[in-house]
Amino acid sequence: MLTLLNKEAPDMVLISETKLNKRHKLNKPENYYIIAGDLNAKHTSWKNEINNTRGNFIRNWLDNKSIHYKTNLYSSELPSYPKGGSYLDICLADARLKFQNLRPNNTVKTLAYDSDHNALVFQINKNTSDFLTLETQTETPRYNYKKTDWKKFQNTLEQNCDLKIYNNVNLTNRQIDSFLDEIEKHTQIALQKSVPIIKQKNSCEPCINNKIKDLQRDKSYILSKINNIKLNYSYDKREELEFLKFLLHRIKTQLKQEFATSINHYWTNKIKNISKNDSANMFPQINQIFRPKERGPTPPLKLPPENAPLIQEAGITIHNTIKDTEGNFIIPKTIEKLDIIGTHFSKIHTQNEHMGREQLNRIIIAETNKLKNEMEQDKMLNKTVCTFSNENTADNPKQPDPEINYFTNYNQLNTILSKLNNKKSSGFDGIPNTLLKRLPNKIKWYYTVLFNNALNNTYFPRKWKKAKLIAITKKNKDGSSPANLRPINLEKAFDTVWIPGLIYKLNKKKFPKHLTKMVWDMITNRTFVMTEGSHSSSKEFSIKNGLQQGTVNSPLLFSIYNSDLLNLFDLNTSTHKRSIAFADDLIIYVTGRKTKTIKTELQELFEKINDYYHAWKLKINISKCETILFRPKSSKIGPTEREHCKKFQIREKTDKGALIPHKNCVKYLGVNIDYKLNYKQHTEIQLTKANKAFWKMKNLFHSKHLDRKVKILCYQALIRPIITYGCPICPRPPHRLPHPKANTKPLRASGKDKRK
Repeated sequence: MLTLLNKEAPDMVLISETKLNKRHKLNKPENYYIIAGDLNAKHTSWKNEINNTRGNFIRNWLDNKSIHYKTNLYSSELPSYPKGGSYLDICLADARLKFQNLRPNNTVKTLAYDSDHNALVFQINKNTSDFLTLETQTETPRYNYKKTDWKKFQNTLEQNCDLKIYNNVNLTNRQIDSFLDEIEKHTQIALQKSVPIIKQKNSCEPCINNKIKDLQRDKSYILSKINNIKLNYSYDKREELEFLKFLLHRIKTQLKQEFATSINHYWTNKIKNISKNDSANMFPQINQIFRPKERGPTPPLKLPPENAPLIQEAGITIHNTIKDTEGNFIIPKTIEKLDIIGTHFSKIHTQNEHMGREQLNRIIIAETNKLKNEMEQDKMLNKTVCTFSNENTADNPKQPDPEINYFTNYNQLNTILSKLNNKKSSGFDGIPNTLLKRLPNKIKWYYTVLFNNALNNTYFPRKWKKAKLIAITKKNKDGSSPANLRPINLEKAFDTVWIPGLIYKLNKKKFPKHLTKMVWDMITNRTFVMTEGSHSSSKEFSIKNGLQQGTVNSPLLFSIYNSDLLNLFDLNTSTHKRSIAFADDLIIYVTGRKTKTIKTELQELFEKINDYYHAWKLKINISKCETILFRPKSSKIGPTEREHCKKFQIREKTDKGALIPHKNCVKYLGVNIDYKLNYKQHTEIQLTKANKAFWKMKNLFHSKHLDRKVKILCYQALIRPIITYGCPICPRPPHRLPHPKANTKPLRASGKDKRK
């Protein structure tokens, strides 16, 4: 972090080191600073004729502390206070910053300014012998798809992309990759030619009216006159100079007032123009004004000393890394941060490799090796699922299995493309879903032929195996630790699925061999790159195990991998042992009349499930497991049962291992379930959430310029769903909900008349 402090003598009053360190943390090695301005400090060491108290203080401080704080002093080349011929304006800067274009004797240039002092002018750059890198932010162009000439886009792409792709022959994997590259290249060219780029606008421009322009013109004229007088100053021009300064001050005040009025008028009109009839733009406008995104760059990583191996694995030299006073490693550079986060994510995929049972491992590895050898042989012999010909064309081939739609056709592909989500970000090719929906028919036909050839070869194109990952800080977590970033609850469930085990299960469940081969090729040898804005990690990271989060098929494949468990150990076959699962969330429950019996059966069941997961290289995250005992009130059960309820606790293993937290209220799929099953706590929690959401958007609901009907729509879309979440299972009728005022406050605010 670079801190700039502009100080004047009245504000300075010898600011103590303690205050600077507390307010700006200048004592921390990862922070860099520049303190400059009128310090009213005279000393002969920076060309003044005399020393004053402030000058002596700063000189003594530099002699004693400049090495500790890595401080350099820069004075002005010419007197910064021309009237007195004094060098009052100085600059105290971090020695790790390199000042460019310095004048003789390590001084900086001065510039005439609308003040009795001249301004100091300097440029800074990184010091190559130090750790600070002032990274340039290259803006990724943003395209305005709403103003795109789609006819021009389609014509440009159709004319330029004329490939010789035939539907009656089998294509090789190399040909498929080559044709995909050609289509991608021509699509990008058509995108650049047809889609206008959103130009960066001056945020003040809409607020500048004619009166402000006139005042700015007058201000520039007066400033020019003041500077001319200062260059040729004589005593008889003193009154004229004072009068011009008075006019300048008055114009600045008028400008400030006019800007405030103009800005208020601009936002008032913008809010008034939000209409409920314009459904496409209503919520984007609401979000832009009242609910702006707060996503910022990942903060500098702070890693404890025990994470030194992670830093080294990321290819960063330890002895060049900054440390804070507590010995933590500080990683401020964006690319180094991305390298460390990527290394951390890649290690997650291998953390369960030591698990499993030896005999089961041997059986599964033998089965998967057999499949791999078969696939290698298929490639050598050019063996495919079918042979394309004039009778069986690649744009609409016959299905190898009548019960499974393995291949696609033009109509199916067109339907899939039309349903793509426009808000999904693009991959490394930079082609968004909006563009894929508008592809000309010829290109869609090309894709149909290429997709079917890839399926026919059980081949997943290599370039689509490289993912672009963006690290997002988990809610209410410190973003300076890699463990608090997503995609980081079996523990790391999707990321640790044992791929040979998944393929083995697909075989045992009699999936078609060609489909299993396709899945294998799709989920193996994948890589990812960490990105943040226009920056990318310096290397690719391999995904050795696990299913990649964010892909369409990962939840389905995980469910297949986990599906056997639901019918093991008498689950869902006996009347008192049940289990349900949603993605990686699993619930097991036991019913009975005696608490002690329930505890014993649940303990045994948990141990069996834990052993099963260990055999299949999945680890249960004990800290995220919870137990709850649904029971009557304590006053309605006997003393023995009451005692068993108090001591109800499940461990990772009987008599040893970690305790699973026991709760009186648990949360599942967003519903808070209490031990009485009356959902009172769920109702109260949802009302509290709704109140918090309302207060976050209070500017929206209390805006006197926003149409009442728009407010009501916002309430229905943003507040009411929070209140009514899970209400179909709530036994309490709506009129008996607690805290009715909390329920209606946003609605009452929405329904208020506009204030006159």
